[in-house]
Amino acid sequence: MTQIRFSLIAILIALIIPSSHAAAAPRAAYTVVVHSMFTLIAPQDNAPATYSIFKDETFPIIARNAQSTWVQLELIGADKEAWVRIEYGTVKGNLDDAPIKGDKGAAATAPRPPPPIQNVIPAISSRARNIYQTGLQIGNNPRAFSKIGDCNSVTPFFLAPFDSGEYRLGDYKELQETINYFGGSFARDGMTARVGFNTASLFSRLWADPNLCKGENPIECEYRLHRPSIAFVSLGTNGAWLTSVDYEYGMRNVIDYLIARGVVPILGTKADDLDEGRFNPIVIKLAREYDVPLWNYRAAVEHLPNFGLGEDAFHLTWGASYFDQPIYAAWQWRNLTALQSLDAVWKGVR
Repeated sequence: MTQIRFSLIAILIALIIPSSHAAAAPRAAYTVVVHSMFTLIAPQDNAPATYSIFKDETFPIIARNAQSTWVQLELIGADKEAWVRIEYGTVKGNLDDAPIKGDKGAAATAPRPPPPIQNVIPAISSRARNIYQTGLQIGNNPRAFSKIGDCNSVTPFFLAPFDSGEYRLGDYKELQETINYFGGSFARDGMTARVGFNTASLFSRLWADPNLCKGENPIECEYRLHRPSIAFVSLGTNGAWLTSVDYEYGMRNVIDYLIARGVVPILGTKADDLDEGRFNPIVIKLAREYDVPLWNYRAAVEHLPNFGLGEDAFHLTWGASYFDQPIYAAWQWRNLTALQSLDAVWKGVR
């Protein structure tokens, strides 16, 4: 009986007094649902970026802000804080168990107000209408557009969310008609948008896909395969070593090729100054000279810290195409203003 009594007492003590060796409740975890994004050093939309994370990666949550709209992630080997907006992922576990943490880290300078839309979105000229109508007469597809560019124009980043459904228009619901009309072109992996492309690459057969292009260069191949009626032309980030003369010569070749085939070029400026600011003025000059649409993307990001560029002054800061909340990243502005430009051109030339 004595042994039984001591056993019962031991069980009661174990139930009343938690063991120091009891397993701690697992922390909540965050799984990324967008293709990729930057973490930020503080829970602020305009805070500096710290690390890149990618779709389906999962990280423990070590803190949250008071509103539970931001969470801090634990990244192996990280020596800086890694905050993300909660809507860019899913949370498994009890988020309320994560401690609340203030806005620590490097203070971010508040961005200036975004630019007026007339400084970014193109006006449509009678010349552009004539090019478009000529293209329809020779068989161009009115529901197709192409992307001609470098790393800032590739899938799955540039415009692709509008085909994959990873977007929220918010106050820009009028753009849904354009998304529906050009469905299939947004996420298309065409022949003329590649990492490393410059103005010369488009006319070199060495850069063409040997499986799809029949002895053609990339721009010839793209036109035959897709027959676009409109094309974004955004080049220069990967050709900063070109002289201004060579860059302008290459851009003229692209523009002349498109116009001769009834494709309306939308010329885009870029955010970076890797070329020491030489190329954007050339793009603006050519848009005026040829009287074709100008998408002034640089003007769209001038209000962002460092023009929306990361610490390397090269890569654009990432944000998903969710426009029903504050727009804080260069990629968000890139996709939104490109879509607005496509909408303006299409409605202006038809």
